[in-house]
Amino acid sequence: LRMRLRLDMLDNKELMLKPENVCPLFPTAPKLQEQLLKLHDLAQERIASSKEDHRIQIKVTGVKHVNAAIACQNLGTAYLETYRLAETGLAVSLLIQADKIRRRVGADDKDRALSISKSLSVAQSAQARLDEGGVLSAVPCCWPPTSRQDDEIQMARLFAGLQARNGKRGSPSMSSEAMQQGLRLFGLFNVTASACDAVDVDAFVAIACDELQKMKLEANRDSVPALAAAGGR
Repeated sequence: LRMRLRLDMLDNKELMLKPENVCPLFPTAPKLQEQLLKLHDLAQERIASSKEDHRIQIKVTGVKHVNAAIACQNLGTAYLETYRLAETGLAVSLLIQADKIRRRVGADDKDRALSISKSLSVAQSAQARLDEGGVLSAVPCCWPPTSRQDDEIQMARLFAGLQARNGKRGSPSMSSEAMQQGLRLFGLFNVTASACDAVDVDAFVAIACDELQKMKLEANRDSVPALAAAGGR
């Protein structure tokens, strides 16, 4: 544990710190897991709230009112932030509907028109990205979709970062324990390795990317059953 203090700001007062009151610079693996679950729950709550608002607006104002367009945009944006294929498709449909309603009612709010247009463009780009082979989110609602190539680049950087943090910058390998701890801090909580094995960067990247692939298939099995069956990358 390292701490940095501004001694010139203490005015000669006695300093007392309890370890349990010190917040680490990086969250522990259990804390990170808790944070990811909270983010997922918040995303689902936003979808539920936006769906209810959408239902009410359509019932009260019908589909020929600017409030209906706003409700479609809000729900579409909520779906988009799940980073899942099916929900992204719903987001695109809702945002197209929002733009059609806005045009139909002749709303002259330029800021709203620009906002819907930007949201639709982002959603369509996200859908095109997810339509690429093997581009999935390992942790929906938290991590954006990546390809195997993206993961390999990121894991190689993580290997170098962990080596530097552990005072072994430039070392060609790390212990399996150091790898397991580092990957858990990144969010890969189920990685295991033999305690006697040294792990070089190629092995580190392969193990991490294989685990990410498992996470992607598990998290997206309802959206991409064909990919799961094929074991695609």
